[in-house]
Amino acid sequence: MTDTGCDLSSAPCSISAVGLTATSVSAGTSSAVCDQANYGGNVSCSACTNGAAVTVTTPCTPASPCAAQTVVGSTAQTAAINSGVSGSITCNAPNYSGATVNYTCSNGSLTPTPSCANSCATNYTGTTCGSCSGNYSLSSGCTTCNTGYTGAGCTSCDTGYQSVSGVCTRITCSVAAANGFAAQSGLDYASSVTAIPSSPCQSGYTASSSPAPSYTCTAIGAATSLSGTCAAGPCTVTGTVTTDTTNRYHIFTGNGTINCTVSRHC
Repeated sequence: MTDTGCDLSSAPCSISAVGLTATSVSAGTSSAVCDQANYGGNVSCSACTNGAAVTVTTPCTPASPCAAQTVVGSTAQTAAINSGVSGSITCNAPNYSGATVNYTCSNGSLTPTPSCANSCATNYTGTTCGSCSGNYSLSSGCTTCNTGYTGAGCTSCDTGYQSVSGVCTRITCSVAAANGFAAQSGLDYASSVTAIPSSPCQSGYTASSSPAPSYTCTAIGAATSLSGTCAAGPCTVTGTVTTDTTNRYHIFTGNGTINCTVSRHC
Protein backbone atom coordinates (compact mmCIF):
# COMPACT_ATOMS: atom_id res chain seq x y z
CA MET A 1 0.00 0.00 0.00
CA THR A 2 1.31 3.47 -0.92
CA ASP A 3 0.01 6.98 -0.38
CA THR A 4 -1.60 6.81 -3.77
CA GLY A 5 -3.00 3.26 -3.48
CA CYS A 6 -1.91 -0.41 -3.88
CA ASP A 7 1.65 -1.08 -5.17
CA LEU A 8 1.42 -3.95 -7.66
CA SER A 9 5.05 -3.91 -8.74
CA SER A 10 5.88 -6.90 -6.56
CA ALA A 11 2.64 -8.79 -6.99
CA PRO A 12 2.79 -12.31 -8.51
CA CYS A 13 1.18 -12.99 -11.85
CA SER A 14 -1.08 -15.87 -12.72
CA ILE A 15 0.07 -18.41 -15.32
CA SER A 16 -1.49 -21.48 -16.89
CA ALA A 17 0.36 -24.03 -19.02
CA VAL A 18 0.08 -27.73 -19.70
CA GLY A 19 2.93 -29.50 -17.92
CA LEU A 20 3.31 -26.81 -15.29
CA THR A 21 2.13 -27.26 -11.72
CA ALA A 22 2.56 -23.66 -10.68
CA THR A 23 -0.38 -21.27 -11.18
CA SER A 24 1.60 -18.08 -10.63
CA VAL A 25 5.04 -16.60 -11.18
CA SER A 26 6.92 -13.97 -9.23
CA ALA A 27 7.19 -10.35 -10.31
CA GLY A 28 9.74 -9.89 -13.05
CA THR A 29 9.78 -13.62 -13.89
CA SER A 30 9.45 -14.67 -17.53
CA SER A 31 9.83 -18.49 -17.29
CA ALA A 32 8.96 -21.50 -15.13
CA VAL A 33 10.15 -25.09 -14.95
CA CYS A 34 7.82 -27.70 -16.49
CA ASP A 35 7.54 -30.08 -13.56
CA GLN A 36 4.60 -32.30 -14.35
CA ALA A 37 5.12 -35.93 -15.36
CA ASN A 38 6.01 -36.53 -19.00
CA TYR A 39 6.87 -32.87 -19.64
CA GLY A 40 10.26 -31.24 -19.74
CA GLY A 41 12.07 -27.98 -20.30
CA ASN A 42 10.83 -24.55 -19.28
CA VAL A 43 7.72 -22.62 -20.17
CA SER A 44 8.45 -19.10 -21.39
CA CYS A 45 6.09 -16.21 -20.82
CA SER A 46 5.86 -12.46 -20.86
CA ALA A 47 7.46 -10.85 -17.84
CA CYS A 48 5.31 -10.68 -14.75
CA THR A 49 4.36 -7.02 -14.32
CA ASN A 50 2.07 -5.49 -11.73
CA GLY A 51 0.30 -8.78 -11.02
CA ALA A 52 -1.18 -9.10 -14.47
CA ALA A 53 -1.64 -12.55 -15.94
CA VAL A 54 1.31 -13.50 -18.13
CA THR A 55 1.10 -14.78 -21.66
CA VAL A 56 2.78 -18.12 -22.40
CA THR A 57 5.05 -17.83 -25.44
CA THR A 58 6.79 -21.22 -25.33
CA PRO A 59 4.91 -24.18 -23.85
CA CYS A 60 6.31 -27.17 -21.99
CA THR A 61 7.92 -29.88 -24.11
CA PRO A 62 6.11 -33.25 -23.97
CA ALA A 63 8.36 -36.09 -22.74
CA SER A 64 7.91 -39.85 -23.07
CA PRO A 65 7.49 -42.16 -20.09
CA CYS A 66 9.90 -45.06 -19.50
CA ALA A 67 8.82 -48.65 -19.94
CA ALA A 68 9.87 -51.41 -17.55
CA GLN A 69 13.28 -52.88 -18.33
CA THR A 70 15.11 -56.07 -17.43
CA VAL A 71 18.47 -55.56 -15.72
CA VAL A 72 21.01 -58.38 -15.60
CA GLY A 73 21.78 -59.04 -11.94
CA SER A 74 18.33 -58.17 -10.59
CA THR A 75 15.36 -60.47 -10.15
CA ALA A 76 12.98 -57.56 -10.83
CA GLN A 77 12.44 -55.18 -13.70
CA THR A 78 12.67 -51.44 -13.44
CA ALA A 79 9.33 -49.76 -12.83
CA ALA A 80 7.32 -48.24 -15.67
CA ILE A 81 7.55 -44.57 -14.70
CA ASN A 82 6.83 -41.16 -16.17
CA SER A 83 9.52 -38.81 -17.35
CA GLY A 84 11.04 -36.93 -14.43
CA VAL A 85 10.26 -39.68 -11.94
CA SER A 86 13.03 -41.60 -10.14
CA GLY A 87 13.21 -45.25 -9.19
CA SER A 88 15.62 -47.97 -8.04
CA ILE A 89 16.32 -51.68 -8.31
CA THR A 90 18.31 -54.09 -6.18
CA CYS A 91 21.11 -56.28 -7.58
CA ASN A 92 19.81 -59.37 -5.81
CA ALA A 93 20.33 -62.18 -8.34
CA PRO A 94 22.63 -65.06 -7.30
CA ASN A 95 26.32 -64.02 -7.08
CA TYR A 96 25.37 -60.33 -6.80
CA SER A 97 25.91 -58.05 -3.82
CA GLY A 98 22.38 -56.71 -3.25
CA ALA A 99 23.48 -53.16 -4.03
CA THR A 100 20.80 -50.58 -4.87
CA VAL A 101 20.93 -48.86 -8.26
CA ASN A 102 19.07 -45.54 -8.66
CA TYR A 103 17.83 -44.02 -11.91
CA THR A 104 15.55 -41.30 -13.27
CA CYS A 105 13.28 -41.39 -16.31
CA SER A 106 14.23 -38.68 -18.78
CA ASN A 107 12.03 -38.49 -21.87
CA GLY A 108 11.80 -42.23 -22.40
CA SER A 109 15.31 -43.14 -21.19
CA LEU A 110 16.52 -44.15 -17.75
CA THR A 111 19.45 -42.07 -16.57
CA PRO A 112 21.93 -43.34 -15.67
CA THR A 113 21.28 -46.64 -17.43
CA PRO A 114 20.60 -49.06 -14.56
CA SER A 115 23.28 -51.74 -14.38
CA CYS A 116 24.44 -54.32 -11.86
CA ALA A 117 27.72 -54.85 -13.69
CA ASN A 118 30.51 -55.47 -11.18
CA SER A 119 28.08 -55.28 -8.24
CA CYS A 120 29.23 -58.75 -7.26
CA ALA A 121 28.99 -60.67 -4.01
CA THR A 122 32.16 -61.32 -2.01
CA ASN A 123 34.89 -63.07 -4.05
CA TYR A 124 32.83 -62.96 -7.26
CA THR A 125 33.94 -60.89 -10.24
CA GLY A 126 33.14 -60.11 -13.88
CA THR A 127 30.49 -58.00 -15.56
CA THR A 128 27.92 -60.73 -14.86
CA CYS A 129 29.55 -61.90 -11.61
CA GLY A 130 30.03 -65.34 -13.12
CA SER A 131 33.56 -66.09 -11.96
CA CYS A 132 35.63 -66.01 -8.79
CA SER A 133 38.31 -63.50 -8.01
CA GLY A 134 41.85 -64.72 -7.45
CA ASN A 135 42.14 -68.46 -6.83
CA TYR A 136 38.76 -69.13 -5.26
CA SER A 137 36.77 -72.15 -6.41
CA LEU A 138 33.59 -71.47 -8.38
CA SER A 139 32.18 -74.89 -7.47
CA SER A 140 32.30 -73.89 -3.79
CA GLY A 141 30.52 -70.60 -4.39
CA CYS A 142 33.83 -68.73 -4.24
CA THR A 143 34.18 -69.55 -0.54
CA THR A 144 37.14 -71.97 -0.61
CA CYS A 145 40.38 -72.11 -2.57
CA ASN A 146 41.08 -73.96 -5.78
CA THR A 147 43.13 -77.14 -5.41
CA GLY A 148 46.72 -76.28 -4.64
CA TYR A 149 45.99 -72.91 -3.01
CA THR A 150 45.56 -71.87 0.60
CA GLY A 151 45.76 -68.91 2.96
CA ALA A 152 44.04 -65.54 3.13
CA GLY A 153 42.76 -64.67 -0.31
CA CYS A 154 43.92 -68.07 -1.61
CA THR A 155 47.26 -66.52 -2.56
CA SER A 156 49.66 -69.15 -1.14
CA CYS A 157 50.51 -72.64 -2.40
CA ASP A 158 49.18 -75.52 -0.32
CA THR A 159 51.39 -78.32 1.02
CA GLY A 160 52.54 -80.51 -1.87
CA TYR A 161 52.42 -77.65 -4.36
CA GLN A 162 54.94 -75.05 -5.48
CA SER A 163 54.67 -71.88 -7.53
CA VAL A 164 55.67 -72.25 -11.17
CA SER A 165 55.37 -68.99 -13.11
CA GLY A 166 52.87 -67.82 -10.51
CA VAL A 167 50.72 -70.97 -10.67
CA CYS A 168 50.59 -73.43 -7.75
CA THR A 169 51.61 -76.70 -9.38
CA ARG A 170 51.53 -80.19 -7.85
CA ILE A 171 54.98 -81.36 -6.77
CA THR A 172 56.14 -84.59 -8.41
CA CYS A 173 59.61 -86.09 -8.70
CA SER A 174 61.57 -88.46 -10.87
CA VAL A 175 64.33 -91.03 -10.36
CA ALA A 176 66.96 -91.74 -13.02
CA ALA A 177 67.77 -95.33 -13.95
CA ALA A 178 71.08 -96.02 -12.16
CA ASN A 179 72.65 -98.48 -9.73
CA GLY A 180 69.85 -100.95 -10.34
CA PHE A 181 67.08 -98.41 -9.60
CA ALA A 182 64.41 -98.27 -12.31
CA ALA A 183 63.54 -94.92 -13.90
CA GLN A 184 60.56 -93.34 -12.17
CA SER A 185 58.41 -90.32 -12.95
CA GLY A 186 55.41 -88.72 -11.31
CA LEU A 187 56.38 -89.73 -7.78
CA ASP A 188 54.14 -87.95 -5.30
CA TYR A 189 55.20 -85.26 -2.87
CA ALA A 190 56.86 -86.81 0.19
CA SER A 191 58.34 -84.67 2.95
CA SER A 192 59.69 -87.75 4.74
CA VAL A 193 61.33 -90.92 3.46
CA THR A 194 58.72 -92.86 1.51
CA ALA A 195 58.96 -96.22 -0.24
CA ILE A 196 58.93 -96.11 -4.03
CA PRO A 197 55.39 -97.45 -4.61
CA SER A 198 55.96 -99.94 -7.44
CA SER A 199 58.76 -101.62 -9.40
CA PRO A 200 61.62 -99.71 -7.80
CA CYS A 201 64.34 -101.86 -9.39
CA GLN A 202 65.38 -102.64 -12.93
CA SER A 203 64.74 -106.10 -14.32
CA GLY A 204 67.24 -108.53 -12.85
CA TYR A 205 67.69 -106.57 -9.64
CA THR A 206 66.17 -107.25 -6.27
CA ALA A 207 64.99 -104.57 -3.87
CA SER A 208 66.30 -104.51 -0.33
CA SER A 209 63.68 -105.01 2.35
CA SER A 210 65.04 -102.88 5.17
CA PRO A 211 65.17 -100.21 4.15
CA ALA A 212 63.14 -100.63 0.98
CA PRO A 213 64.11 -98.42 -1.97
CA SER A 214 62.76 -95.02 -0.85
CA TYR A 215 62.83 -91.32 -1.66
CA THR A 216 61.81 -87.86 -0.54
CA CYS A 217 60.22 -85.26 -2.84
CA THR A 218 59.73 -81.67 -1.69
CA ALA A 219 60.28 -79.77 -4.94
CA ILE A 220 59.50 -80.48 -8.57
CA GLY A 221 62.44 -82.32 -10.14
CA ALA A 222 64.70 -85.19 -9.10
CA ALA A 223 63.79 -87.14 -5.98
CA THR A 224 66.19 -86.75 -3.08
CA SER A 225 67.40 -88.89 -0.19
CA LEU A 226 67.33 -92.14 -2.17
CA SER A 227 67.80 -95.02 0.24
CA GLY A 228 67.71 -98.79 0.11
CA THR A 229 69.36 -100.80 -2.67
CA CYS A 230 68.63 -102.67 -5.86
CA ALA A 231 71.10 -105.57 -5.96
CA ALA A 232 71.79 -107.81 -8.94
CA GLY A 233 69.77 -110.97 -8.49
CA PRO A 234 70.41 -114.59 -9.43
CA CYS A 235 70.36 -115.56 -13.10
CA THR A 236 68.40 -118.53 -14.36
CA VAL A 237 70.34 -120.54 -16.96
CA THR A 238 69.60 -123.58 -19.10
CA GLY A 239 71.71 -126.69 -18.53
CA THR A 240 73.24 -128.72 -15.74
CA VAL A 241 76.09 -126.80 -14.11
CA THR A 242 79.46 -128.55 -14.09
CA THR A 243 82.20 -126.53 -12.41
CA ASP A 244 85.93 -126.91 -12.88
CA THR A 245 87.41 -124.98 -9.96
CA THR A 246 90.93 -125.41 -11.26
CA ASN A 247 90.34 -123.90 -14.68
CA ARG A 248 87.44 -121.76 -13.43
CA TYR A 249 84.78 -122.54 -15.99
CA HIS A 250 81.18 -123.74 -15.95
CA ILE A 251 79.47 -126.11 -18.34
CA PHE A 252 75.68 -125.79 -18.64
CA THR A 253 74.08 -128.99 -19.87
CA GLY A 254 70.77 -129.00 -17.98
CA ASN A 255 68.85 -126.61 -15.73
CA GLY A 256 70.60 -124.71 -12.96
CA THR A 257 71.16 -121.36 -11.29
CA ILE A 258 74.25 -119.21 -10.87
CA ASN A 259 74.65 -116.00 -8.92
CA CYS A 260 75.75 -112.93 -10.88
CA THR A 261 78.04 -110.21 -9.59
CA VAL A 262 76.75 -106.73 -8.95
CA SER A 263 78.51 -105.40 -12.04
CA ARG A 264 77.16 -108.04 -14.41
CA HIS A 265 73.96 -110.01 -14.73
CA CYS A 266 72.43 -112.32 -17.29
